Amino acid sequence: QSNQEMLSYHAALQMVAVAALRRDGVSMRHIRNMLRFLRTEMENPYPFLTQRFYVGGKQVFLENLETMMEISSTQGQLAWASVILPFLHELDFMEELAVGWWPLGRKNFVLVNPDYGYGLPIIAGTFVRTEILKDRFLSVGDMNEVAKEFEIPFEAVQQAILFEDKRLAA
Repeated sequence: QSNQEMLSYHAALQMVAVAALRRDGVSMRHIRNMLRFLRTEMENPYPFLTQRFYVGGKQVFLENLETMMEISSTQGQLAWASVILPFLHELDFMEELAVGWWPLGRKNFVLVNPDYGYGLPIIAGTFVRTEILKDRFLSVGDMNEVAKEFEIPFEAVQQAILFEDKRLAA
């Protein structure tokens, strides 16, 4: 796998974190300031995706709020608790950097990992892409039938369809 593939995967994954911050009302100006500061502090172009940020990022984040975002500590604690920490819990790390993302949460089946399915969303533990399950469901019209055909749990098919519907709506 080339560095270019990993960079595009990490850039896309970091955009998921940025989008979550935007949905929470953080301005792009503040996000850019935050990223600029954290890239230097974490010595990584993708600071939101580092295990170091996951483990010790809260302290760095909260101690430097005024420098990064010009917001109060209370606002920062809310942003950390409601946006950043939940996103970090959805990541798998290897050698300091995120290598997998569980977009529906870790207790679910959908996984995005550049090493599987060409980085497209798959059902964890299989190489079955979520888009294939959705297409098959649209063809046969029965989730149980799709689950039997692919030998995966019914809930995996449900989650794949839910994920694909959300992805198409975005």
